[in-house]
Amino acid sequence: MSDGFRSRGIRILKDAGKGFTEQMKIYYEPDGCRIENSRIQTWMEQGILSLFEYAMLEGNLMDTCNFHVDLMREEYREIYRDLPPDVREELDLVPILFDESFRNYTVGYRIREGEVTGQSFYFYPTILKGHRYGIKGVVDQEKIREQTDRFAAHVSNGDPVTEKEIKAYMKSVYKFKGISVHISGNNIGYKLYGRVAQEPLGRLLHEEMGYCIEKNSRYGEVVLTAQRIQKGNVTGYNIYYLA
Repeated sequence: MSDGFRSRGIRILKDAGKGFTEQMKIYYEPDGCRIENSRIQTWMEQGILSLFEYAMLEGNLMDTCNFHVDLMREEYREIYRDLPPDVREELDLVPILFDESFRNYTVGYRIREGEVTGQSFYFYPTILKGHRYGIKGVVDQEKIREQTDRFAAHVSNGDPVTEKEIKAYMKSVYKFKGISVHISGNNIGYKLYGRVAQEPLGRLLHEEMGYCIEKNSRYGEVVLTAQRIQKGNVTGYNIYYLA
């Protein structure tokens, strides 16, 4: 596999006993990455999916392979064919909770011994550019607030603590980049992606988990963040760097 570095992600998970745990993931250029799953290989041959990066965990363990989806091809909906009804329902809800510009721009697959053990569907606000779609983040703060309110009410299961933390994170986002829906076994999770200034981000992470973002200064500026949500709770955050 190629060692062409693309970016670095640090996953920070809430831990009742320790405050937090963290894990690093490195994203690489796709050169030399083998996809050992026949169905995904077929979708690549058909032009529905195109590999653009893969991720490795610490210990040199392959984690996920990420693909662009050709949204101009009606056949791309094949990637949903065998999903359980509750997962299809969640994916169908994304453009309702946010707006119709949110499209499934990329997908990620965790593959173990040829079998898909996890799937991630990334919906970004898009704009049509000739014969393709491009990504256009949301900067209208009133629009972000309205979308956040709908989403928080949907995923919080009525928990005011969860709603409050989702809204606190999104209030600090100056550019909303999108949402992902993750499937692992019978569990469905979400991530909200946004660009956040480092000062409010550091304050949020410290208040919620006692995490000191300054210790990562050797990686440069934070270029993207994500809030992790599962089973009605905010479970942690991801922060991404280009170094």
